[in-house]
Amino acid sequence: GVSELFADPRHPYTRGLIASIPNLEESRERLFSIDGSPPALGRLPGGCAFHPRCIYAAARCRTEDPPLHDVGGRFSACHFATTLPPFHSAVLAAASLDSGDVAP
Repeated sequence: GVSELFADPRHPYTRGLIASIPNLEESRERLFSIDGSPPALGRLPGGCAFHPRCIYAAARCRTEDPPLHDVGGRFSACHFATTLPPFHSAVLAAASLDSGDVAP
């Protein structure tokens, strides 16, 4: 359900969207953003369409379409849907802001 989606998102794009939700109690907190711009729908990149902007992207993401994984009754089209580290939006945001880099 929806609560599971927010507690344990299994796709990097979903994680990025959730991490970008402002915390109304921490007004000085720097907001997370997903680097780059969405691709033009007529010119999607090879492999996973999200790989150019994904902090978890690996070489196979550029060449192989990701399979659709059943993750507890929800589905995720990500090569790493079943192996992503535990989700915590503040940790994801801090890691992205500290590195400033997208994985190759």
